[in-house]
Amino acid sequence: MRMPIATVMLVLITSAASADPLTCSLTSYKATPGLTAAVSDNTLTVTWDGDKDTELRMRLAIVAGTPTIRELAVRKKGGSWATLVTNVTPEFRVVSGMRRITQQQLRPDSIQALGGTVSPKVMEMYKKDDGEWIDQAVREGQIKAADVERWKWEAFWDAPLYIEGSGVRPPTHATSIPPMHGIFGQKALPRTPDEITRATARYHATTCEVKSNGGRLEITFPGVTAGIFAGRLQYDVFKGTNLIRQVVIARTDRDNVAFKYDGGLMGLPIQGSRVVWRDLAGRWQDQRFGGQVNKDPATVWSSNRLIAASIGCRASTTRAPSSTP
Repeated sequence: MRMPIATVMLVLITSAASADPLTCSLTSYKATPGLTAAVSDNTLTVTWDGDKDTELRMRLAIVAGTPTIRELAVRKKGGSWATLVTNVTPEFRVVSGMRRITQQQLRPDSIQALGGTVSPKVMEMYKKDDGEWIDQAVREGQIKAADVERWKWEAFWDAPLYIEGSGVRPPTHATSIPPMHGIFGQKALPRTPDEITRATARYHATTCEVKSNGGRLEITFPGVTAGIFAGRLQYDVFKGTNLIRQVVIARTDRDNVAFKYDGGLMGLPIQGSRVVWRDLAGRWQDQRFGGQVNKDPATVWSSNRLIAASIGCRASTTRAPSSTP
């Protein structure tokens, strides 16, 4: 199964806005050699030892409620700082739909693989392509409400974002159709547009918190909303590596949610930048920026969900986040 790994939007920001007042809790932070954090002039500065005798520095602030990386810099220990990026902001887009159990999980062989039992009669009906075999399995007690609630999360093929008649059917549709009339309270087909929510994360941060967690620091900014989700933005930095992890940790009170998301940064310089990756056939692909900016996201098909970006003369590696289809 091939899946788009991530969508990245690059937008050039030419000027920096003034920072909001920053209150950042350091109660759960413990300074250690090679991994430090300090707040001054409404800016949180995090410095840590990277790999190969490098040192990194990230300066964070809040601008109009949005957590902003004021500066990301690197140097060889004892050398001069080289700035990689300035005034970049997090970008997350999420789309959600309704998770339904499908024919895939309700096939007799799937039921057996998931720990259920199947009667000879149900198996015979299934082999004869008798469309009533699911109803028969329910009548015989071989499929229960608790089973449906548990098994629906075992989907491999699914199409929760497909609305009948909205366009080309996804390749998974033929084998991932939920019961047409519903089952144990599960909403019947067809899917309806109100089931689907598309949103870009919005930020309403006023504070931050720094926590020490072994060899890493966790920097969190509460006040993130993204469609049906609400939570916090978090940056993790890891002593001994040049890695920074950017995630949104959020929850929703809505039941039966299937979702996927794209994450990245806005404000990266375009001129002189490039991305490289191996495609699904293992061939190297190279995209250089500097021409007309895409108005829409560009999908990349990459082996192992891995892509390397060179920002001007600086390079970084990004692993796309897993998404729930």
